[in-house]
Amino acid sequence: MVIHSLRYLGYNVLEASNGEQGLAISRENRDQIDMIFTDIVMPRISGPAMVSSLRQERINSPVLYTTGFADQSGISDKDNLIIKPYTTKLLAAKIREILDHAKARPHCA
Repeated sequence: MVIHSLRYLGYNVLEASNGEQGLAISRENRDQIDMIFTDIVMPRISGPAMVSSLRQERINSPVLYTTGFADQSGISDKDNLIIKPYTTKLLAAKIREILDHAKARPHCA
């Protein structure tokens, strides 16, 4: 459903069904990724662990995490977290906020 919503909003989506695929896709498309949107709990590698690995490889795209377990997210920056369930309208606003914030700050490589 989320993939459909993102495409409906006009975003190009690179889809992965688990953290390992997310790492591989991100590595292959590193220059084409404007934002990483990942669930915190994923098969094989969690969203935060995947992002940590990407950061070590200098893939510094902004991140939006999602989870259905707000109390157990483990994400300290709640500005980069959207709790399930959410509407397409709320998702769109959160993505825009993150992308605008990333554009406003200087890019560090």
